[in-house]
Amino acid sequence: MNTSTLTTKVLLPQRREDVLTRQRLLNRLYDMVDRKLVLVSAPAGYGKTTLLLDFAHDLEHPVCWYALDRSDHDPRVFLEHLVLSLHHRFPDFGERTRQALAANSDLTHGAPSVVNALINEIVDVIPRWFVLVLDDYHRLGEAPEVGAILARLLIYQTDQFLLTIASRTVPKLPLIIQLTARGEVGGLGQEDLRFRTDEIQGLLAQNYSLHIPEREAEELAAQSEGWITGILLTAHTMWQGILEGLVRARTSDQPVYEYLAQEVFAYQEPSVQAFLTASSTLQGMSLALCQEALGLEEAEHFLTLLEDRNLFITRLEGDWYRYHHLFQEYLQARLRREEESRWIELHRRAANWFEAREQPEEAVHHYLTVGAYEDAARVMEAAAYDMFVAGRLETLMAWGTALPASLRERIPRLALFQSRAADVLGQWEEALVLTEVAERGYCVSEDTHGLAYALLHRCQVWQEQGRFREALALGQEVLSLIEETGVLVAYEAHRILGMSCLALGRLEKGEAHLRQALTYSLEQGGDFEQSSVQSALAGCLWRQGRWAEAVAVQRQAVTTQRQVGNPAALASALNNLGFSLYLTGEYGEALRLFGEALELARRSGHRRNEAFALVSLGELTRDLGALERAVEACEEGLTIADELGDGFLSAYGREALGLVH
Repeated sequence: MNTSTLTTKVLLPQRREDVLTRQRLLNRLYDMVDRKLVLVSAPAGYGKTTLLLDFAHDLEHPVCWYALDRSDHDPRVFLEHLVLSLHHRFPDFGERTRQALAANSDLTHGAPSVVNALINEIVDVIPRWFVLVLDDYHRLGEAPEVGAILARLLIYQTDQFLLTIASRTVPKLPLIIQLTARGEVGGLGQEDLRFRTDEIQGLLAQNYSLHIPEREAEELAAQSEGWITGILLTAHTMWQGILEGLVRARTSDQPVYEYLAQEVFAYQEPSVQAFLTASSTLQGMSLALCQEALGLEEAEHFLTLLEDRNLFITRLEGDWYRYHHLFQEYLQARLRREEESRWIELHRRAANWFEAREQPEEAVHHYLTVGAYEDAARVMEAAAYDMFVAGRLETLMAWGTALPASLRERIPRLALFQSRAADVLGQWEEALVLTEVAERGYCVSEDTHGLAYALLHRCQVWQEQGRFREALALGQEVLSLIEETGVLVAYEAHRILGMSCLALGRLEKGEAHLRQALTYSLEQGGDFEQSSVQSALAGCLWRQGRWAEAVAVQRQAVTTQRQVGNPAALASALNNLGFSLYLTGEYGEALRLFGEALELARRSGHRRNEAFALVSLGELTRDLGALERAVEACEEGLTIADELGDGFLSAYGREALGLVH
């Protein structure tokens, strides 16, 4: 398995032998396995992850693990890693959901198409009940789209798994109140997770051979408020004076954790201290990464030593490690405070290593951490197209806001693809603002090619806002600019002009532009661009009553889409061709095409295409006299349309169903 720092997030951490099993809490978790959701919520250092690891290794059923961080707030990144987590435990799982994810650019409102495919694949592929753990949920920050995905997953999943979330705060999930009212949510909080007197005695006896009397354990529980990290930090240095260590920590001016972590750090040899601070630069560690990225030649020795000393380091599957987040934060703050130049150097080394291996998200993280904005911007600009095509839209948008405003206009390509991302997300005003940034940047750099693309994207947004006359006027200006300079974006200009003319009812002019766009698409684009123009041209011909020509172009679009290999787009093209053939009386071929479109839409998880195929099938079977089948197809399509909140599709489905009756 080729493990990266990203895939380490779905590896189940190993259970250490020195973990104290707290049977009372395990029993509580076992009592809640019939729920849909279990929340384990408490401040840092109360043993949330340790408890869930103990539960995972004690459980006879499979456990899928996913440790979250800030990058997972992007719904596409979240879904990709969620699928990876399930695939890691169930190797046959994932193909259908990945297809659905690739076919759907819009992951808003709970990503219904993808979540539907995910649930169906779980039912079909995963043979037994399992537990899905989302650890460190608080690290997402504000992530409403991820919350919407989880809410939809919880509502529609068929009791085939238990979702368990560990977080420092109670997650703001939609519908959690309704789920709680139905008795489908369980939880453990800070009061539950506090270490009790007997547990403190057991932990110290098991791990440190310290047998303290009950009275001292009671006092330690009171002083620490059952905070296990505080007890462990003190035990690392104050072997026979644990209580005194906590008292001193509470009476110092420093935060308790920082004081105790400092005590632990001071107890280590200088060589160990140096490795601790240097390696804490990485979010996930392996021997190779420490040696190659940071130049820590003795990494193997120190990683083994830290694990033996249990210095707040966790071993994952595949010889990967990570520090407890609190300890890592302390080490990084210390390194920055005492050796800022070394702190910057290490993050730059890590960033260079990831950049050289084409891992832009990791590289950007390290550059931004040390304020290397110019370098971060360089990586962002180079990766902008790939990030957009991969659908990592939220991440792409967040990148720009992390840069100083003065720098953004100097990298107009990033602003342009951020604008395209905002457009896909339906944030049209933000898309126009970002387009202005791109336009200014391209003007300053005298990049006519980039400026033409930015202006054409403005036309695209205006079209979506219904501002067809403005889009048409600007499109003609851009076409003049292209003809003067020879910039190779004529395909896009003619496509946009054609679509604007169609919207304004100028069919002949629209056809001329679309045919020109089709010609240019063979030179300047690919199969995807060609198929989109073919579909638009077929619609234009149909509106002119030239049905045979329209069907011929639609057949070309289907052939082109088969070469593209996008099942959702192919389903749409098949449905369009099938509907045209149905209207012209070629029922047999239309029936076959609707069936193929329906199968592809379901396989890709594209619910809107599925609904269209069902309603089209309902109309055709109605005219063939198979009325029961027609009712069934229309009602199924209508259910999906209502679920999606698509007004046009709901009206179309109701009309079709009414005609059946």
